[in-house]
This record gives sequence, C-alpha cells and structure tokens, in this order.
Amino acid sequence: MMVTFESQSRTTTIQILVSATHSSSEQYPERKSVTIKLYHASALGALYGSQDHLPLPEILDAQTEVIQRAWQWFSSQESKPLLCLYSPSTSVKSAAARVLVEKAKKHGQFAASFFFTPLRDNCSSAERFIPTIAVQLVKNIPGFYDSLNRSMHVDPFVLERSSLETQVDQLILEPLHGVTARGPFLIIIDALDKCASEEDQHEILTQISRIVLAHQDLIRFAVLTSERGRLFNEPEIGSIVCPLTLPDGTILERDTSGEKMDFSKREGGEKRFSLVASFLYTSAYFAFPRLSIFFF
Repeated sequence: MMVTFESQSRTTTIQILVSATHSSSEQYPERKSVTIKLYHASALGALYGSQDHLPLPEILDAQTEVIQRAWQWFSSQESKPLLCLYSPSTSVKSAAARVLVEKAKKHGQFAASFFFTPLRDNCSSAERFIPTIAVQLVKNIPGFYDSLNRSMHVDPFVLERSSLETQVDQLILEPLHGVTARGPFLIIIDALDKCASEEDQHEILTQISRIVLAHQDLIRFAVLTSERGRLFNEPEIGSIVCPLTLPDGTILERDTSGEKMDFSKREGGEKRFSLVASFLYTSAYFAFPRLSIFFF
C-alpha cells in the first residue's frame, strides 16, 4: 500500500508540475518545455508528498507552541528573514516541517520545500537543490514563470552549470524581480544536516541568505536541522537568522493499521515503541476486568 501511495503521490506531483503551464502551452509551446527541463533537473524524491510518511502526527503541546512561534515569525514583517528550527530528534523535526508545509498551503503561502535524505537519489547534495525549488515556484507563485522563461532563454545551459550561485541568479533571483504577487511565501528546507557535504550545506545557506536579503517581503526560508552546526553562527548568516528550538519528546502517530504508536527518543538514539491495546474482556481472565498490554 505504501508503494502504491508513493507512486500515486509522485505521479500527481509530476502531473501538477507539467500541467502548471499547460493552459498556455498551445500559445507558447516553449512554456511546457521549460517546465519539463526543470523537472528533469530536479530531485523528485525531495518534494513534499514523495516521502514515505505516515499521516501527520499529533504534536505535543510544547512542540505546538514552538511551531506557532515559527508561524508568528513568518507572519511578522519585522522578523528576520531566515528561521533555523532545531531539534535533536529527527522525527520531531520532520513532523514540524510537514506541519509548516500544510499550514503554509492552507493559507496559500506555500512556495516550495526540499526534504534532504540520504535514502533517495539526488536528495543529499546541493546539485539539484535550486532546480527543485524553482520548479515549485513555477506552480506556487503567480507570475514567476514568465520571468523564469525569459531568464532561461537568455542562458539555455543554466541547468548544466555546476555553480550554485549562477543557478540562483538565473532561476530564482532574476525571475523573482518580475513577480508582482504579494508575499510573503514560505520555503521549507528539512534536514539540512543530511546534506552529505558540509561544504554544500554552507553553500546552500549562503545562497538562501542572498535570496531572502534580496526579496525579504516576498520569500522567507525555514530551515530545519538536527545538528547545531557552526554554519548558522557565521556572521553573514547568523545576523539574519531567527533561532528556535523544538523540545524533544513523544510524538503520537498512527500506523497503517490505525493503532496509535508512541515514538520516544532514548539516549544513544534508540527509540522505544509502545502499543497500548484496548481493554480486553475474556472469560479466562474474569478476575481482571481490564488488562493493558505493553510491548517494549
């Protein structure tokens, strides 16, 4: 079932990206080709919805409070343009990223996301990061495509360039200058610490800082990480970062059978799974009208 869901989700994502400009493709045949070029240069496994996730979890009150503060950061015009949301627990952090995506979508302010993971092809390096963001902006920010189309026709080989800075200039910064839509729009980056190279992590943060400084009223980034690296403390990045810490703890999710499962983090990175069954009534245990069963 998970495989089927993943396949359906990925197919839907592809259809959305390709059809984002379909209505004008007859008048402008190049429009569809530009979108497909971006699609082929993207890391599809890093898109929200292409992950092997269970349904959205029930977040603890303390974690909900931090996520609400994160949304207040996004909604305030006076806050710094880059959010660093830290949690030592991978499950807590990723759940928070997904909640932020859903919240931004609900308010019509979702721009893009990238979920770093070493478990999927092309999802643990900077190589396909910018095209993956750009192809989502085509769909989610009105007017972005027209500016992007002009930029890509000026330099049709921009997707083959290895320079992240050049890709940011031509696929993000220049097209955003032509956007008249009112922001802000939110881009969520999950698990930056899973990007294999620290050099790539630094370069990604450097380019993110360029984007938010150039378009503070239009674009904001929320970067989630499980490691307190030195990258966010560097002067050129630290000066524009709003740091928040998610408290560690229990996240309740539902497995595919509908049972509640308790995911708690122990020292050493071990996870404890406990399943609380319904109260059982059996004639063999008539002396114990209610019996709780725990599996550790």
